[in-house]
Amino acid sequence: MILDHGLHILYNLEERTQDCFKQAAARLREGCRSLLVSNHDKMAYALELTLCEVATAKIAIPTVCAQFTELDKHERPSDYNNIVQQCITLLAAVPQTWTSYSGYYRDAEAMCLAVRYPIERERLEQLHQNVTRYQIKQLSMLQQQQKYMAAWRHEEGTRLTQLRTLQDRLWQHMQRSFEDANQQQSEHLEALSTAIVKLKEESEAALLTNQHQWELYTQAGQQHWNSLWDFAYETLTKGIDQLDTRLREVLNASDKLLMQQYEAEAGWETVKDAQTRVVHDWDQTWTHVNTSLITMLQITAQEIQQLQLQVHDVREQIFTLVQSVQRASRRLMSIMSKLNIRMIE
Repeated sequence: MILDHGLHILYNLEERTQDCFKQAAARLREGCRSLLVSNHDKMAYALELTLCEVATAKIAIPTVCAQFTELDKHERPSDYNNIVQQCITLLAAVPQTWTSYSGYYRDAEAMCLAVRYPIERERLEQLHQNVTRYQIKQLSMLQQQQKYMAAWRHEEGTRLTQLRTLQDRLWQHMQRSFEDANQQQSEHLEALSTAIVKLKEESEAALLTNQHQWELYTQAGQQHWNSLWDFAYETLTKGIDQLDTRLREVLNASDKLLMQQYEAEAGWETVKDAQTRVVHDWDQTWTHVNTSLITMLQITAQEIQQLQLQVHDVREQIFTLVQSVQRASRRLMSIMSKLNIRMIE
């Protein structure tokens, strides 16, 4: 009912012979297409129609309202709303013009509603079409996604089956590997135990052999040392005996020299000759004694040096033997440590 009333009024205005009504109706139709029609716009439309009616009735228009009719309705100045408000205030002072303005204000509301209804309906239909197309697009995407999910699920199921098969194969392989490793470990442990027992027996035999060799080396060294000591003692004893003999000879010669000195009183020449012979014998005796002592000392030094060399050789042999025993002990300890680690694992 309201829409029909608004359209009827709008059609009547557009069919009026006066251009003022046609122009006002055209601006109202164009302005009401917008969804945001303000109250000031409706007041301006009602005021414009009222002034058209007043001009048709050839009634005097106030100055402010005449100024409104001269304004550009498309490019409104900054004081446009103030001019509209002042003109409406002046029209309200006259009952006839106020009645016309009030009627056109109600008609402007109905005409805007009638103009905007098909536009809103068209926009709603367009929005419905857009929503429908969007829903169809989303439905197609959902169907595509569903197909993709089904294919993905099938692919994942296939992969899961393959993974289970691979897991079963891996588990069987691990079991076989574990059994083989246990068997190899048992064989290695048995071989290692046998090697350790054998090494222990060899080490004990080596220790006994080395101990026996050490005793032999010790006895040989002691015997050699005793023989060297006896030889040195015998040599020194002989040298001392020879020295004592020489000294006794010297003493006897001295006694003879004294006797000759006593007898030399008989003649100086005889004593002089005897003294010369005694001195010569004395020199020869001391020379022989010195030569014997030097020879004896050289022989003793050589024997002692040889004894030191032999003792050094014995020490090196003993040191080599001890190193062999130590290496065998370290090897045995290393094998025992590895065996303990294997047993712990």
